[in-house]
Amino acid sequence: MSNAILFGLRQILSEILRVSGFNQLSPDICFPLSDMLQKKTGRKISETTLKRLFGFARYNFQTSRYTLDTLALYCGFETWILWQEHVRRLQQRHHLSLPDQSAPFSKLFYYSFDPMWVFQVSTLRFLEVNEAACNIYGYSKSVFLNMTIGDIRPKEDYDLLVQIVNGAGEFCLHSPVRHSLSNGEPILVELRSYAISWNGVSARLVTAVPLSAIGYSAKTAKLKLG
Repeated sequence: MSNAILFGLRQILSEILRVSGFNQLSPDICFPLSDMLQKKTGRKISETTLKRLFGFARYNFQTSRYTLDTLALYCGFETWILWQEHVRRLQQRHHLSLPDQSAPFSKLFYYSFDPMWVFQVSTLRFLEVNEAACNIYGYSKSVFLNMTIGDIRPKEDYDLLVQIVNGAGEFCLHSPVRHSLSNGEPILVELRSYAISWNGVSARLVTAVPLSAIGYSAKTAKLKLG
């Protein structure tokens, strides 16, 4: 998927939330949103597809033109191409741009549909987060950057978290992992983390792929955190 489509899709998903009146992104909105889309456009986008688009389910395929056109139609544009032209005009009018190219990561980090962040190994503090992390977890970027990765884990998992972070190699895959949203709702994720250097400090780049919006009992699962 091209960066232009990624950017346009990120913008239209934000517009859909605004038009629909949803103040917080969560898996629970995908079912009623699917119904709202069908009533307004006469076209069907499934709850599962919406969860994938918003980052609550695995997303490893190209978004169909049918889906893109339906999203555009819901926002008042006849086709996806017209929506993209609208986004380009807004960029030109307000001098909008993609994230600063001097930033340590590419546009794919900032416009990923999956939550991504960087944290410092020694302190566990967040050093950078993308928009998907803010939308899904319910924290603003400024709040995230004053938190540690321990703040989005259940308290009883903290010691295990520290142990696994300290023993992590160049690349680690952990699944399932328990996280908590800002409203206290539990969520299961698959974590992929990479060892990196961030401004001279030891850090890890993490992608969190939501697996479920329900809790996962530590008594019935072997927790792996990273």
